[in-house]
Amino acid sequence: MADDDSNDAFDYMGQIKAAIRFAKGVNVYDDPAATFRPPAALVFAPELDLAVGADATEATYPVIVMASGDKDVLKRLLKLVSQVAQAIHENTDNSVIVRSASPGNYEAGGQALPCYLLTVEVSL
Repeated sequence: MADDDSNDAFDYMGQIKAAIRFAKGVNVYDDPAATFRPPAALVFAPELDLAVGADATEATYPVIVMASGDKDVLKRLLKLVSQVAQAIHENTDNSVIVRSASPGNYEAGGQALPCYLLTVEVSL
C-alpha cells in the first residue's frame, strides 16, 4: 500500500468493496444516501485509530449487509453474511479481518431493511 496512512485507509476501502463484489448477487454501495437494491452491502468510511503524531495505525470499516424482508429474511441474511465475509477473506490481503457481525435494521428510502453490521478491521 501507499506510504501515506490516509491513502492506505482509502485503498483498503476500495479493496474491501472490490472483494465484496465476488459475493454472488450482492450489490455494493459506499453512499448511505443511495437507493439500495437488496441484497446489498454498504461500506462506510473507516474509523481510524491514531498513534502519536496522528499516524493511523488501524482502520475499522462498518459494512452493512442487507436484504429485503419476508419470512425467510434471517436465513438469507445469514447466508449473505457468510458469503460477504468469505469474499473479503479470500480477496483481500491478510491484514483485513472480519471481526464480528451484529443483527439490526437499516433505514433506507423510508423503510427498515433487515441487516447485519460487519466489523472489518485492518492494520495499517
